[in-house]
Amino acid sequence: MDAWSKNGKVGAAEKAEAILQCLFQIYKETDDDELKPNGRSFTSVINSYAKSRKFHKAAKAKKILDYQIALYKKGNNEAKPNVFSFTAVMNACAFTTGDNMEAKEA
Repeated sequence: MDAWSKNGKVGAAEKAEAILQCLFQIYKETDDDELKPNGRSFTSVINSYAKSRKFHKAAKAKKILDYQIALYKKGNNEAKPNVFSFTAVMNACAFTTGDNMEAKEA
């Protein structure tokens, strides 16, 4: 996920998110704590959206952060957001591309 977050190629953010979803699925099936997504996992995916050129990337980054916060509130301490999680969302907002409506939404 971290490699995809630094890649910047088209589709990198979606691939990072797909890996995160696979980790969740494998973790649910195996209950292997080594595969449990953590704060760094979420931040990597958020960062990949922040660095992408996708429309609505700020909204997508915030949605992932909101999911991370919800998991933490439900007791998943490994998913605790940190300053890097929030900074990645702010970067997605700051570097939003698109029309005025998207900039306003960000």
